[in-house]
Amino acid sequence: MARELHNEDVWRQCGSESPPSRRTLSRFITDFELVAKDVFIELVHELAEQVPLGKLFRIDGTDIPVDQRDEDADWNYDHAEDDYYYGYGCCVVTAADNIPVAAAFTPAKKVDEETAMRVTRDALAVDTPRWFLGDSEFDMLGWHDWLLGQSVVPIAPYNPRNTDDPPDIEYRVEKRIKEHSDTVRL
Repeated sequence: MARELHNEDVWRQCGSESPPSRRTLSRFITDFELVAKDVFIELVHELAEQVPLGKLFRIDGTDIPVDQRDEDADWNYDHAEDDYYYGYGCCVVTAADNIPVAAAFTPAKKVDEETAMRVTRDALAVDTPRWFLGDSEFDMLGWHDWLLGQSVVPIAPYNPRNTDDPPDIEYRVEKRIKEHSDTVRL
């Protein structure tokens, strides 16, 4: 963006009398991020009042490839594609008809538990589904237990990472629901 704004036609079209400095551009982007997030949240809440979001939310991470001239991006590995890409990631929660309910940009496609929790909390601030579906990347104990405490059933295939003796289960949630039987019923 900084490079494009040094093009005289561009900065004049934006109403500037000279190209903006990197510092000015950085302040603008920071301010814009806050406004964009507030606008997104407001739009999602308005939509939720008019359109039923359903009983199932889905969470997933996706890649956002960008031009290699973007100095803030980095090379990342996409396990699903078994390939590398240059860019960022985005953790997104969708409801019925793929309506986005919450999202967070990340340095890479892989989603850590802190980001998953933040995006999940944002989604539940809009509406409370019955089920929350994710792939095995979301087999996170803290995420499971927090959702069960909210009376939402997390559905994510068991991921046997970091264990030499994995239990013979498909979904960890079956055992967890028994532990949370006072708040959740199948």
